Amino acid sequence: MNRSRAIAETVNIAAQGIWLGAIGVSAAAAAVAFPTMRALDPTLGAYAAFPGEHWPIAAGEVMFKVFQITDMIAVVCAVLVVGSLVAAIVTGRLPLRRLSVMFRVAMTLAIVAVLSFNMFVLMPRMVHNVGEFWSAARAGELERAGEYRVLFNNDHPNARKLSETLMVFILVSMVATGASMTDGRKRKASA
Repeated sequence: MNRSRAIAETVNIAAQGIWLGAIGVSAAAAAVAFPTMRALDPTLGAYAAFPGEHWPIAAGEVMFKVFQITDMIAVVCAVLVVGSLVAAIVTGRLPLRRLSVMFRVAMTLAIVAVLSFNMFVLMPRMVHNVGEFWSAARAGELERAGEYRVLFNNDHPNARKLSETLMVFILVSMVATGASMTDGRKRKASA
Protein backbone atom coordinates (compact mmCIF):
# COMPACT_ATOMS: atom_id res chain seq x y z
CA MET A 1 0.00 0.00 0.00
CA ASN A 2 1.49 3.33 -1.03
CA ARG A 3 1.71 6.30 1.32
CA SER A 4 -1.17 8.29 -0.21
CA ARG A 5 -3.51 5.32 0.02
CA ALA A 6 -2.40 4.62 3.60
CA ILE A 7 -3.24 8.21 4.56
CA ALA A 8 -6.61 8.03 2.76
CA GLU A 9 -7.47 4.72 4.42
CA THR A 10 -6.51 6.08 7.85
CA VAL A 11 -8.69 9.15 7.35
CA ASN A 12 -11.54 6.94 6.10
CA ILE A 13 -11.58 4.52 9.01
CA ALA A 14 -11.03 7.31 11.57
CA ALA A 15 -13.90 9.40 10.17
CA GLN A 16 -16.20 6.39 10.23
CA GLY A 17 -15.20 5.62 13.83
CA ILE A 18 -15.75 9.22 14.97
CA TRP A 19 -19.13 9.31 13.20
CA LEU A 20 -20.22 6.01 14.75
CA GLY A 21 -19.07 7.21 18.15
CA ALA A 22 -20.93 10.51 17.82
CA ILE A 23 -24.20 8.74 17.02
CA GLY A 24 -23.66 6.33 19.90
CA VAL A 25 -22.86 9.10 22.38
CA SER A 26 -25.91 11.12 21.37
CA ALA A 27 -28.13 8.04 21.78
CA ALA A 28 -26.61 7.40 25.20
CA ALA A 29 -27.13 11.05 26.17
CA ALA A 30 -30.81 10.82 25.21
CA ALA A 31 -31.16 7.59 27.18
CA VAL A 32 -29.86 9.47 30.23
CA ALA A 33 -31.45 12.91 29.71
CA PHE A 34 -35.09 11.90 29.33
CA PRO A 35 -35.40 9.56 32.36
CA THR A 36 -33.36 12.00 34.47
CA MET A 37 -35.63 14.92 33.58
CA ARG A 38 -38.70 12.77 34.15
CA ALA A 39 -37.46 11.91 37.65
CA LEU A 40 -36.61 15.55 38.40
CA ASP A 41 -40.01 16.73 37.09
CA PRO A 42 -38.87 20.35 36.56
CA THR A 43 -41.07 23.36 36.07
CA LEU A 44 -39.61 25.69 33.46
CA GLY A 45 -40.06 29.43 33.82
CA ALA A 46 -39.91 29.96 30.06
CA TYR A 47 -42.87 27.60 29.73
CA ALA A 48 -44.95 28.91 32.67
CA ALA A 49 -47.99 29.31 30.38
CA PHE A 50 -47.85 25.60 29.45
CA PRO A 51 -49.76 23.43 31.94
CA GLY A 52 -48.38 20.15 30.60
CA GLU A 53 -45.34 18.27 31.80
CA HIS A 54 -42.15 20.25 31.40
CA TRP A 55 -39.63 17.41 31.71
CA PRO A 56 -39.91 16.33 28.04
CA ILE A 57 -39.36 19.93 26.99
CA ALA A 58 -36.32 20.30 29.26
CA ALA A 59 -34.74 17.07 28.01
CA GLY A 60 -35.74 17.85 24.43
CA GLU A 61 -34.15 21.29 24.44
CA VAL A 62 -30.87 19.83 25.74
CA MET A 63 -30.93 16.91 23.31
CA PHE A 64 -31.78 19.23 20.41
CA LYS A 65 -28.38 20.87 20.88
CA VAL A 66 -26.65 17.49 21.24
CA PHE A 67 -28.26 16.27 18.00
CA GLN A 68 -27.22 19.48 16.21
CA ILE A 69 -23.61 18.79 17.19
CA THR A 70 -23.99 15.16 16.07
CA ASP A 71 -25.37 16.34 12.72
CA MET A 72 -22.39 18.68 12.22
CA ILE A 73 -20.01 15.83 13.02
CA ALA A 74 -21.92 13.60 10.58
CA VAL A 75 -21.57 16.08 7.72
CA VAL A 76 -17.83 16.55 8.31
CA CYS A 77 -17.30 12.79 8.64
CA ALA A 78 -19.37 12.05 5.52
CA VAL A 79 -17.22 14.45 3.50
CA LEU A 80 -14.07 12.83 4.91
CA VAL A 81 -15.35 9.29 4.26
CA VAL A 82 -16.34 10.00 0.66
CA GLY A 83 -13.27 12.13 -0.06
CA SER A 84 -10.83 9.64 1.42
CA LEU A 85 -12.44 6.73 -0.42
CA VAL A 86 -12.17 8.63 -3.71
CA ALA A 87 -8.56 9.51 -2.85
CA ALA A 88 -7.76 5.86 -2.06
CA ILE A 89 -9.25 4.79 -5.39
CA VAL A 90 -7.70 7.55 -7.52
CA THR A 91 -4.29 8.18 -5.97
CA GLY A 92 -3.85 5.00 -4.00
CA ARG A 93 -4.81 2.62 -6.77
CA LEU A 94 -7.51 0.85 -4.80
CA PRO A 95 -8.88 -1.54 -7.45
CA LEU A 96 -12.62 -1.17 -7.99
CA ARG A 97 -12.88 -4.66 -9.48
CA ARG A 98 -12.33 -6.33 -6.07
CA LEU A 99 -15.54 -7.45 -4.40
CA SER A 100 -14.56 -5.93 -1.04
CA VAL A 101 -13.96 -2.54 -2.67
CA MET A 102 -17.21 -2.67 -4.65
CA PHE A 103 -19.07 -3.52 -1.44
CA ARG A 104 -17.30 -0.69 0.36
CA VAL A 105 -18.32 1.80 -2.34
CA ALA A 106 -21.91 0.51 -2.17
CA MET A 107 -21.97 0.90 1.62
CA THR A 108 -20.59 4.43 1.36
CA LEU A 109 -23.32 5.33 -1.14
CA ALA A 110 -25.95 3.80 1.16
CA ILE A 111 -24.63 5.79 4.12
CA VAL A 112 -24.70 9.02 2.11
CA ALA A 113 -28.26 8.25 0.94
CA VAL A 114 -29.51 7.64 4.50
CA LEU A 115 -27.71 10.72 5.80
CA SER A 116 -29.11 12.84 2.95
CA PHE A 117 -32.69 11.74 3.65
CA ASN A 118 -32.15 12.45 7.33
CA MET A 119 -30.55 15.86 6.80
CA PHE A 120 -32.71 17.17 3.95
CA VAL A 121 -36.13 15.58 4.55
CA LEU A 122 -36.72 14.24 8.04
CA MET A 123 -34.66 16.58 10.25
CA PRO A 124 -35.92 19.87 8.75
CA ARG A 125 -39.50 18.71 9.28
CA MET A 126 -38.79 17.61 12.85
CA VAL A 127 -36.90 20.82 13.65
CA HIS A 128 -39.84 22.85 12.32
CA ASN A 129 -42.40 20.85 14.29
CA VAL A 130 -40.50 20.90 17.59
CA GLY A 131 -39.80 24.62 17.17
CA GLU A 132 -43.47 25.32 16.62
CA PHE A 133 -44.36 23.12 19.62
CA TRP A 134 -41.92 25.00 21.87
CA SER A 135 -43.14 28.37 20.58
CA ALA A 136 -46.80 27.48 21.14
CA ALA A 137 -46.06 25.97 24.56
CA ARG A 138 -44.22 29.15 25.65
CA ALA A 139 -47.23 31.21 24.52
CA GLY A 140 -49.70 28.90 26.27
CA GLU A 141 -51.38 27.96 22.97
CA LEU A 142 -52.32 24.45 24.06
CA GLU A 143 -54.16 23.30 20.95
CA ARG A 144 -51.41 24.44 18.60
CA ALA A 145 -48.73 23.00 20.88
CA GLY A 146 -50.55 19.67 20.91
CA GLU A 147 -50.80 19.56 17.12
CA TYR A 148 -47.08 20.16 16.61
CA ARG A 149 -46.13 17.78 19.40
CA VAL A 150 -48.09 15.01 17.65
CA LEU A 151 -46.41 15.81 14.32
CA PHE A 152 -42.98 15.68 15.95
CA ASN A 153 -43.77 12.48 17.84
CA ASN A 154 -44.99 10.82 14.63
CA ASP A 155 -41.55 11.33 13.06
CA HIS A 156 -39.54 10.29 16.11
CA PRO A 157 -39.63 6.50 15.45
CA ASN A 158 -38.35 7.11 11.91
CA ALA A 159 -35.51 9.29 13.22
CA ARG A 160 -34.53 6.53 15.62
CA LYS A 161 -34.63 3.91 12.85
CA LEU A 162 -32.47 6.12 10.63
CA SER A 163 -29.90 6.55 13.41
CA GLU A 164 -29.84 2.80 14.00
CA THR A 165 -29.53 2.17 10.25
CA LEU A 166 -26.64 4.63 10.00
CA MET A 167 -24.88 2.92 12.90
CA VAL A 168 -25.22 -0.51 11.27
CA PHE A 169 -24.20 0.78 7.83
CA ILE A 170 -21.16 2.59 9.23
CA LEU A 171 -20.10 -0.47 11.21
CA VAL A 172 -20.48 -2.70 8.13
CA SER A 173 -18.58 -0.11 6.08
CA MET A 174 -15.75 -0.15 8.63
CA VAL A 175 -15.54 -3.94 8.33
CA ALA A 176 -15.58 -3.64 4.52
CA THR A 177 -12.80 -1.04 4.74
CA GLY A 178 -10.70 -3.41 6.82
CA ALA A 179 -11.45 -6.27 4.43
CA SER A 180 -10.43 -4.23 1.38
CA MET A 181 -7.19 -3.26 3.09
CA THR A 182 -6.47 -6.82 4.23
CA ASP A 183 -7.39 -8.28 0.85
CA GLY A 184 -4.74 -6.14 -0.82
CA ARG A 185 -2.09 -7.15 1.70
CA LYS A 186 -2.85 -10.85 1.18
CA ARG A 187 -2.47 -10.49 -2.59
CA LYS A 188 0.85 -8.68 -2.25
CA ALA A 189 2.15 -11.30 0.22
CA SER A 190 1.25 -14.17 -2.10
CA ALA A 191 2.82 -12.51 -5.15
